[in-house]
Amino acid sequence: MLKTVAIEFFHRGKRWRTDTPEEAIKLREELEQREQDFVPPIISPWTLDTVVDLLKGIGDTQLQLLKVMAIRGRVTSSSLIQEIGIDSEESLAGFLSGLSKQLRAMGLRPFQLFQIDTLWTGKTKIRTFTLTADFKYAASLVGWPDEWNFPSDGTVKW
Repeated sequence: MLKTVAIEFFHRGKRWRTDTPEEAIKLREELEQREQDFVPPIISPWTLDTVVDLLKGIGDTQLQLLKVMAIRGRVTSSSLIQEIGIDSEESLAGFLSGLSKQLRAMGLRPFQLFQIDTLWTGKTKIRTFTLTADFKYAASLVGWPDEWNFPSDGTVKW
């Protein structure tokens, strides 16, 4: 009669037990593969509260900037200027600067809200703006931009 002896081993401080050496080898390989496949979760600064605080705390033009980015996905600076009705790249820079100050007051950084990609073709610079996926997701949970009405008095109606 063959007697079965459990095989124990430790992996990352946890005790594992198998019935055979083959099972122990296989389990150890699976545990190591899980570690290689593990992608740590992204911790987002965008909660429902931070999204609402930002959207209620910025000006109408900044709100329009974000709304165009949300609807269009990727949008060039020239398209942003045209769609929101401002007159120049310098004006756009001013509105983005104000938005950045608002974000800093909330303990956030601009890159946590949007990305800017710059492409040079010869002497021409094309800047493309994209909202971050985690902001868009959190904003969608509060129905923005589709279900929000933005009156000029600053109140938000759902």
